[in-house]
Amino acid sequence: MAEKLNTNDNFSEVKSLSPIKTERLRYLMELGLTRTQAILYLNLSLNGESDVRLLAHRTSLPRTEIYRALSELQEKGFVDKEVGSPLKFSAVPPSLCLQDVINHKYNQIKEMEKNLKKFTNEFNIQQGQEKDDDFKITIIEGRERIISKIKQQHDSARSTVDIVSFLPRFLVIAQECLSNYRKACKRGVQYRIILGLPPNQQSLSESLPEKIKRAHSNKNTKIKTTVGVQKVNSATFDGKQTSFSYYPDRLITQSPLILTNHPCLVEFAQNSFEKMWDSL
Repeated sequence: MAEKLNTNDNFSEVKSLSPIKTERLRYLMELGLTRTQAILYLNLSLNGESDVRLLAHRTSLPRTEIYRALSELQEKGFVDKEVGSPLKFSAVPPSLCLQDVINHKYNQIKEMEKNLKKFTNEFNIQQGQEKDDDFKITIIEGRERIISKIKQQHDSARSTVDIVSFLPRFLVIAQECLSNYRKACKRGVQYRIILGLPPNQQSLSESLPEKIKRAHSNKNTKIKTTVGVQKVNSATFDGKQTSFSYYPDRLITQSPLILTNHPCLVEFAQNSFEKMWDSL
């Protein structure tokens, strides 16, 4: 794991670096160099050939640490050593050494992607073997994970989706899942949406961004509104799975998502939705 850059380090060259040069130091560390290695390589790149005494003076780093880091940099192909008294070191041009590192990372990523496909296939096979009567209640946290799951739910929907949501939360999810929602509508999925409007917003047409308004203006989507936060913030997919926001009045980053396929809970959520829908 790359070390975190600390701009308060006792290193005169770093302290006086411009924002661009500071970014270069961070870039080197993101490529896998340690803090000390990055400092020394950048120093040699900026100031040219140097010996250890001069590097120690410029960086205020201990000489033993400098010797060790320079040896490591030489092994990585970042530094060349000139035999003499004293030994002198120079930076290998970035176009040579950094390109090798990038190529290595690129190959690593390709291998990771290949392994991900294998792992995903194995996971999907395992998921497909789960029985329909394996009833679960699952808690999901974290914005990215919640959004990912909601997208998956819309992608898997086949007939109906019934949603109750508070407008600010709905807008966040709608922006993220607009493409998934449009594809579901094209498949013929029927959406019914109940939106709780903030007390100061009486009109839905004034509250929705134009892009979201256009997307929801189709024959497969019906929207009803009420005022205020509802006691339940939920979405039921095909009458088989329901998700609840643990805190109905909070944004997606502040509330875990609870998912269940338990028939009693799904039916309860569906009946609650139908009563609310009919009352509006």
